[in-house]
Amino acid sequence: MTDAEDVIFDQACPVRDVLDRIGDQWSLLVLEALSHDTLRYSDLRRHIGDISKQMLAKTLRRLEMD
Repeated sequence: MTDAEDVIFDQACPVRDVLDRIGDQWSLLVLEALSHDTLRYSDLRRHIGDISKQMLAKTLRRLEMD
């Protein structure tokens, strides 16, 4: 492996954190919905459709922490 490849596969790489977050199905959908407009919780849930109340709340908390 070259030094460039070592950097890509480094466990401490900050890009991994970003990919972990947006790789989550619900986070990506929430971010996409919020990229167009500010939405209230109920509007966001209606916009996404098949997300449960608990999963939406958990996803929003995790995104807010980040």
